[in-house]
Amino acid sequence: MEHKGTVMIETDRLLLRRFEEADIEAAFRNWTSDEKVTKFLRWPTHKSVKTSEEILKGWICYCIGSKWWHQGIVSEAFTGIIPFLFNDIKVNRIESQHDPNNPNSGKVMLKCGLTYEGTLRQADFSNQGIVDASIYSLLSHEYIPTSHT
Repeated sequence: MEHKGTVMIETDRLLLRRFEEADIEAAFRNWTSDEKVTKFLRWPTHKSVKTSEEILKGWICYCIGSKWWHQGIVSEAFTGIIPFLFNDIKVNRIESQHDPNNPNSGKVMLKCGLTYEGTLRQADFSNQGIVDASIYSLLSHEYIPTSHT
């Protein structure tokens, strides 16, 4: 692999970039305080913008506010990142998992070309407690560049 750091990736509708401090209030307003979003995650719904500030300064998120669900935005973002990972970073495998009780997350993975490998029983946890984990992957030799969907 070749580490490239954080780069901006542009798709038809999105500009994927590193979080900035200016994003904190919008993140709190649009998804970190949304119980529908955090239901299947490992961290609790944020009750204050201060909590979001502390968290966002420390990690990269794979979440989107529920009012933007079912619009193809996450699929577009993931489809934008995949070529970077295979072509620039030279990874051999991309893998992801989701709680089977959140099937729309699996639909995103399939739409983006990942293959369902199976479900590990009681292998993860979220705000729902101990949960199964459905695993998906895409190998570099399987990757076929496609247009954004």
